[in-house]
Amino acid sequence: MYIQKDNAQITINGSTALSGIARYQYSLNNGTTWNDISGTITEINKSGIYQIRARAVSNVGLTGSESETYIIKIDKDPPKVGGVEEGKNIGMQLQ
Repeated sequence: MYIQKDNAQITINGSTALSGIARYQYSLNNGTTWNDISGTITEINKSGIYQIRARAVSNVGLTGSESETYIIKIDKDPPKVGGVEEGKNIGMQLQ
């Protein structure tokens, strides 16, 4: 049985700076580039392994410390079963 789920949704939040948080950012390439997050991270919508880091930027422009790296595996490929012809009844019932 194969059940397809919606895309993963990532939420980033954290503590506030004295000046307040202007925005949160995330990186999918070990901190080489950073993207502002507004809603959902749309790059995580295909099968693959993603390494996500996050950080906050204060209202005065100071960049907070990077989070630890979180690893997410997305598998959107339907399972493949060898040795069974499509449409052939193999005598199995799901309860």
